[in-house]
Amino acid sequence: WKPLAEAGDARAQAALGSLYIRGEGIAADYGEALKWTRRAALQGDVTGQFNMGTLYAGGLGVARDYAAAARWFARAAAQDDAASRFNLGVLHARGLGVERDDAEALFLLSTATIIAGDPEAGLQDIAAAAEHYAYVVMMTMEEAQIQRATERARAWEKEFLRRYLARRLRRGPARALDPLPFRMSGPPLKGGSARPDRPAGPPRGRRCRWGRLPSGRRPRGGCRRGPPCRALPARCGR
Repeated sequence: WKPLAEAGDARAQAALGSLYIRGEGIAADYGEALKWTRRAALQGDVTGQFNMGTLYAGGLGVARDYAAAARWFARAAAQDDAASRFNLGVLHARGLGVERDDAEALFLLSTATIIAGDPEAGLQDIAAAAEHYAYVVMMTMEEAQIQRATERARAWEKEFLRRYLARRLRRGPARALDPLPFRMSGPPLKGGSARPDRPAGPPRGRRCRWGRLPSGRRPRGGCRRGPPCRALPARCGR
């Protein structure tokens, strides 16, 4: 990757930065990781932007700075990156580096679930984490806030599907989901409860297609047309 990276190839720069982060084939070096990752990110490479957010959020090779992490995750999120939307949603839910905003957090987590929900994308872990976290965030939101965030997610989903189909048509079926090379594995902010005053997850019980709530329980903003569940309205197929 290094000759291509030195020649200015953004994907190679992002891949080389990831190798330095993880220490695969070379000694881990966060300074070198930051250098190559930044070069890729400044060229608009989504993997580079995600990894820059990861480096700042984790304080790897640089002082921890959640505000900088949020800015880089926002850039990658604008390119429909599910993990970046998840992480940005977590930052908004916790008020780290950005103003705490549960409605924005729910919108970002809902859209992360939509992107990662495609079985072909292989991002089921991110989809599950985003759906779980969205449930936690909704627990202290007003119904009107949930409704507005849901409507935003539905409108966004229509535009996302249009962009997604256009990309598939341009690339052809063989390269429709051409994966990016190397990146940090998984959302770095995943794990733990959303906030200390909130439960770590939904109660267990009878499941519908998406849900885990016991029979007779309905979450705010959830489906009211069938068995109780915790499905995000943006994902509900009913």
